Amino acid sequence: MTRFFVPACLAILFSAGLAAAAGPYDGSWNGEVYATSATSNRSGFCNGSVTATITNNALRGTIQYGREARRFSGMIAPDGSFTAQGGSLLITGKFTGSSFEGTYPTSGNCGTYRMTMKHS
Repeated sequence: MTRFFVPACLAILFSAGLAAAAGPYDGSWNGEVYATSATSNRSGFCNGSVTATITNNALRGTIQYGREARRFSGMIAPDGSFTAQGGSLLITGKFTGSSFEGTYPTSGNCGTYRMTMKHS
């Protein structure tokens, strides 16, 4: 009986370890957002910060512009490309190593935003 019990337990433990393995981008990310238009970027109103948490390539984040916060979420593809939805926002970009660069257009005065994040 022991002959079958030990291998079965090892198989269960091994498969549980694989399921809990961290993705390459897992953890906390922090960065900034800013308008790409020189006119709107000078005001400071079109600048903000971004925080995100990634678990198994699933990202949940918040963009903070002054008192306004916008939540967004999306999945990271195996090649690091990323698309997220957050209300009317459609964020696209790419993760490379410990950094992220992306953009998203808005219909307001600030135009298109650039987003950068670093793994913290």
